[in-house]
Amino acid sequence: MYGIDLIVERQITLWQNRSDSRQPESCNPEPVITISRQHGAGGDALGKSVAAELGFAYWDREVLHEMAEHAHVSERLFESLDEKPKNAIASIVRAISHSADPSYSDYMHELQRQIRTIAHHGHAVIMGRGSQLIVDPDQSLRIRIVAPLNHRIQTIAKLRGISERDAAQEIQQIDGSHAAFLHQNWGRDIDDPEVYDIVLNSRTLTFESAVDAICVAYQDRFGIASRA
Repeated sequence: MYGIDLIVERQITLWQNRSDSRQPESCNPEPVITISRQHGAGGDALGKSVAAELGFAYWDREVLHEMAEHAHVSERLFESLDEKPKNAIASIVRAISHSADPSYSDYMHELQRQIRTIAHHGHAVIMGRGSQLIVDPDQSLRIRIVAPLNHRIQTIAKLRGISERDAAQEIQQIDGSHAAFLHQNWGRDIDDPEVYDIVLNSRTLTFESAVDAICVAYQDRFGIASRA
């Protein structure tokens, strides 16, 4: 848990510093980018590079999952909000943290609140966990990263040093899990293009071109230049 605590504390400090330096006329948070990806399509690396290019924080699905499972970390995140919503949210978090057996609905409640808190602050790339359906679409650029199955099988086999058969099984299991998570909680198809602003095939672009395409789309849509 120490690593998750450190990530949250570091980000809260950055938010506080940005808030202190923000001009009164520009107090609204900048929109976020949400990324959904097929396993093996390179979405994680793209998300990190986009965040670095724009000077944004990067929140991956593993960090979000750990935070949602440990209420004391979520409480620190929620405390970074303004006083009124902070008090309401903190009381819910305390109730969950004192529960001996938090339910799945508790987990989803925490997950959605933490993603909305991150979006409230802006300046973020959020990876997975249904973020494309949680964040207000008017305040986010929603990206889906895909690639042909054969290309993804070869990529995973090479990266993990496993057979292509094992790579195919891993892709089926992970993609199936992601699709089931979205369908179970929101009743939506993970490949529905209406859920996204851009569906990007990482096989047809160089890595640098894919990063540039996302950054340019974000800047064009919201009229915000890079601060990296």
